Amino acid sequence: MFGSTALDVGIGIVLVYLLLSIVVTSAKEGVATLFHHRGKFLSGGIEKLLNATAPAPVHWLKWPFSGPAWGSNTGLAQSFFQHPLIRPFWTDEKKPPYIYPETFSKVLLELLRTGNAPPVALAPQDTASPLREIQNGLDRPEIKAIRQPLISLFNAAQINATSDARKLEKQIETWFNHTMDQVSAAYKRHTQVLCFLIALFFICLLNIDTIDICRQLSKEPAMRAALVEAAKSRVAKGAPKPATESDKDSLSSLVDVMKETGELTNLGIPLGWSSWQFSVGGIISKLLGLVMTACAATLGAPFWFDVLNRFMSVRGVGKAPNEESKSPKTEPAR
Repeated sequence: MFGSTALDVGIGIVLVYLLLSIVVTSAKEGVATLFHHRGKFLSGGIEKLLNATAPAPVHWLKWPFSGPAWGSNTGLAQSFFQHPLIRPFWTDEKKPPYIYPETFSKVLLELLRTGNAPPVALAPQDTASPLREIQNGLDRPEIKAIRQPLISLFNAAQINATSDARKLEKQIETWFNHTMDQVSAAYKRHTQVLCFLIALFFICLLNIDTIDICRQLSKEPAMRAALVEAAKSRVAKGAPKPATESDKDSLSSLVDVMKETGELTNLGIPLGWSSWQFSVGGIISKLLGLVMTACAATLGAPFWFDVLNRFMSVRGVGKAPNEESKSPKTEPAR
């Protein structure tokens, strides 16, 4: 009996975490789309790569929403963003969230060859000239910040007068990919902080206290049964699809937030501040419960859906429709 009650309480809590995580993810994607976070991080990563500059300091209250503040794309980075292959997709209002390594490599080599001028068509028989122009371009002032890394790339590609420029392009693409890995890690840390702040906002607004919800579920069999049924329906819908900045606009994200928030408030769990009574012990318990909920919400909806699916399987309700069934092993006949 106790084991069944504890399992149902766990299912109820995980369901709350799942719905809250979906709300937080939708809100985060809305903020990221509104402020073009991915494009800003990509632009900053390219500027850091080409100009060897660091972002300007940002007030800690603005950083989660605005992201890093970079310069005005001067020097080689400015020439890169003004290149005909880049300029149509790169504006001050909106920056693309992704750029292909091949595109970066081709544009950088064109800049090394021709400087700020448009690309120049070469005669088909002129094979050594491009590499000579690239090597000569290393002496220009705007290349000074990355001259040493480029020389290392030349050496790694074993470039000589008769080499194929594609070998150098491959080295530049690898260099670009390594830098983008660092940018992705920085963006992930930024997203975690943003998710925690968004989760904290909704949790404080609705008073989603893990400790209080556990206490209420342990005393209310009808509430536990209702949440188990709601969890069964949620598992039957399948895993939530991860959203990306390019998939949705801010309005669509707002609609998702309102929809999932409505589903969360309709669960019948104790939410809101009307019944909370002030006390010293109650403040400590309340803060602990709110922080626990906020930390859980940052783990993401896919994580909590997997946990909920496992809990429901243990309870014997069944597996999600998209989960593969495993046939029992049979012993060979002797």
